Amino acid sequence: MLWLFLSFLVLPARRIRKIAVCRIWPCGVSLGGLESTSLTMTPKVAKKERWVRARLLSQAPHAEDRQGKAVESAQDNFFAEAFRLSPHLIGITDLETGLCLEINDACLATFGFRRDEVIGKTTLMLGIWPDPHDRARLIDRLKSEGSVRNLEVSTRMKDGELRQFLISTDLITLREKPCLLTIGNDITDRKRVEEVLRRTHEELEQRVQERTVDLERTHAAMRDSEARFRLFIEHVPAAIAMFDRNMRYLVASRRWMEDYQLTGAILGRSHYDELPEISSRWKEIHRRGLAGEILSADEDQFVRDDGSMQWITWDVRPWYSGDEVGGIVIATEDVTARVEAQNALHEKEGRSDQVIRLANFGIFDHDHRTGQMYWSPAMREIYGVGPDDPASFEGVCSVTPSGRP
Repeated sequence: MLWLFLSFLVLPARRIRKIAVCRIWPCGVSLGGLESTSLTMTPKVAKKERWVRARLLSQAPHAEDRQGKAVESAQDNFFAEAFRLSPHLIGITDLETGLCLEINDACLATFGFRRDEVIGKTTLMLGIWPDPHDRARLIDRLKSEGSVRNLEVSTRMKDGELRQFLISTDLITLREKPCLLTIGNDITDRKRVEEVLRRTHEELEQRVQERTVDLERTHAAMRDSEARFRLFIEHVPAAIAMFDRNMRYLVASRRWMEDYQLTGAILGRSHYDELPEISSRWKEIHRRGLAGEILSADEDQFVRDDGSMQWITWDVRPWYSGDEVGGIVIATEDVTARVEAQNALHEKEGRSDQVIRLANFGIFDHDHRTGQMYWSPAMREIYGVGPDDPASFEGVCSVTPSGRP
């Protein structure tokens, strides 16, 4: 409807039956052969008395002209009220001189001027354009394109404040003169919010970049640390392996590989796939470790898939990722040789004791390093020492058979 209203602001030549009708502003201007007559207005629309109608003096009114005049008068009232009450800023200025011809209430309220301060003044005189070249560029664009849509401009208020507007401007003709019809919206608050958002976005981007750099440094340090850790584990002279929560290998020492006869790349593979002979007892130990327990054992049996027996000392400890268990570390020592040697020694000692008993020899043995004493049964019988009585080196020196000194 607003553009329909604007169509009534064009030259009388557009009217039919050679009736010249135009909208001009108060002052009862005589247009050379035209007379100005004010519209009849009610007090409610007193401000619309600026709108006048001009008709040719030489033409007598006809009935149809009077009917058309009544319709146009109603249209005048409607569009004048729409112009005045529009929340959008609307102004009409002379294209060549820049004189303000009309301005609505919203525009006056926004810029802080009174009507008498604006009408008949140029926008440059009012200081609305901070840079006069901006208006010149706008005029050049209008002359070449005929209209401008959604152009962001900066203008100065009466109090000197600069505000941002989104304007659309069209070239129109009034009284055979080119004029500018400009409609604008104040977007200052929106631009301020956009600026705050832009700065916030830039700050966040900067923080993200800084955080990214820190994370990259941290990851690089972790990679270096992990590489050193892997190198340490691989070359430590002990059987050590690190597993995740699914018992997949994360790292294993060379000694581990040798002790359990593993070959090839095992990282990422399941411990139970690599050693299928692992019993449910060992799996339960692993489960308890993954639950956070620390477990260990000395000289424990581990039966291999081929039926061979392996004796190990083992220790299972959980490792943490943050507050949660990330997996377990298993350290073992193959003590099969030691256990077998001990078993062989015990076997030899057993056989020696059996020979001594059968030969009925009296034997006394004193270990000077440990101070331990050994008396054979025959020796105890010879010296009259009971089987449960403590034997000592002094007893041998002070006691003789039959109690003789």
